Amino acid sequence: MDKKIIVLVREKKVKVRDLFITFNEKVKVNTETNEEIYDRNIEIENTTTLYDIYRSEKKMNSTKDIVAIREKYGLNQSDYSLILGLGKVTIHRYENGMLQTEANDSIITLSKDVKNMKKLLEINWDKISEETYKLLYERLTNLELLENHRILKNTPLYTEKKSFETVCVFDVVKKLLWICDELQLEITPLFLQKILYFIQGVSLRFYNKPAFLEKIVNWTYGPVIEDVYHKYKIYDRCNISKEENISLTEGLEEIIFKVLESYGEFSPNKLVSLTHEEDPWLDTTQNEEITKEAILKYFKKVYN
Repeated sequence: MDKKIIVLVREKKVKVRDLFITFNEKVKVNTETNEEIYDRNIEIENTTTLYDIYRSEKKMNSTKDIVAIREKYGLNQSDYSLILGLGKVTIHRYENGMLQTEANDSIITLSKDVKNMKKLLEINWDKISEETYKLLYERLTNLELLENHRILKNTPLYTEKKSFETVCVFDVVKKLLWICDELQLEITPLFLQKILYFIQGVSLRFYNKPAFLEKIVNWTYGPVIEDVYHKYKIYDRCNISKEENISLTEGLEEIIFKVLESYGEFSPNKLVSLTHEEDPWLDTTQNEEITKEAILKYFKKVYN
């Protein structure tokens, strides 16, 4: 750039639709003549800044938000636009900085929810190709299934300052039985097995560490830790008595509590059904180990 030409920043007040917005405008200036010089890139940057402030004030979707929603569904700009009932190039314009209307922004917001997106697809199915329809319907069905499995309350867990140490599975069981007593939850052997699987999954997802080292295997009624099964099978369908209380690391105790608080609302049979719909169980054969890698991969999809 010519040394005589500089870029200044100045405060400017502009009306955008129904709002007056004050922002820092960039402008290119010739210092010898004090004349302003038009620069298309700077003009685009100013407009983008201005529109971003407007969207923020109006709590509208940013261009990044719109891109993220579209990519979540694996759609190109024109197909996403048509499914929303908008013009074919509308989303392209919005992703390139054009300020959306509030009405269209409401439709985009609705489409964040998988169930709403499915409804929009059923309304506007005839505007896209049959292949796109089939691929999107399958993707929505899979996303809906993942949402139905996103059961843990109050996520994400803030793990940065919490200690977490992997322990023996029977130590997890001891703490789990005491928390069940506090929450007034009945815990049968079948319920225990499923809860241990979910504790393992959540631990791997949020700490990248297993709660326990013992392997989980694929049985008919879902994931099972064999040593735990053999120890507690005498209880059959009865409540397991609590044992000595022990202290675990803060992070692991929190996960045990949150898993029980969330998944504990379901019956043992419902928990079995949940595990039967999940990749770690589906992708292994009976009596085969369900690896920690497979569990981590799946729980990352659920709690993304």
